[in-house]
Amino acid sequence: MGNIASSALDLATFFFDLFSLPKERGGFLTRQSLLRMQQMKTLNDTWCEGPTGPGSCSYGMGLLQDQLGQDFWVLQDPTEDLSKIKVIGHPGEDWGSGCSPCGFNRRYGFGICMAYTSVIGMNCSGDFRENFLAVQTATCLAYDAVLKVLGAPRLNCTNAALPDPPQLVQCAWDRTNTTVPSLPAWQRRSPHMVVPRVETSEIVV
Repeated sequence: MGNIASSALDLATFFFDLFSLPKERGGFLTRQSLLRMQQMKTLNDTWCEGPTGPGSCSYGMGLLQDQLGQDFWVLQDPTEDLSKIKVIGHPGEDWGSGCSPCGFNRRYGFGICMAYTSVIGMNCSGDFRENFLAVQTATCLAYDAVLKVLGAPRLNCTNAALPDPPQLVQCAWDRTNTTVPSLPAWQRRSPHMVVPRVETSEIVV
């Protein structure tokens, strides 16, 4: 789709209009074109994490489906209907910012887009690995608050406990150093993962 510079409000409005405003009333697309955009195929990749792990997301003509942090979430009540909280749209990221979830909730009829100016947390005062969970945790809690107001199924935003030892670092947020403590793949729950810039690191046992 290429890159754009936009606000979260404009993106949420765009997806609301895309799915709720027909062409004859000033909408962007005909119903037939919108249906073609939603003809999904499974992505054959290693980065898009879906219901069964990396490589299980689906992509249509500009729309994503079954992506963790977009329309695939863990529910507090696993017996609830997952389709009620799904968001169809297109998240995104660039060098240092991103947005997800970003799209339209069909069941309750609203557009939503959460944008952030860092694709990981930037807190070096505790266990550094928690930064890799920051985006997913923050967007989950915010989306869950919206769902609570609507009386919709609630999200489970808890994270698994990090194994010892904690990783404490001394950070220098510059553009030259790229050393960073590693994070096990199973713990990488953020839909957008990049390497932070850390000057020095110290593993504390």
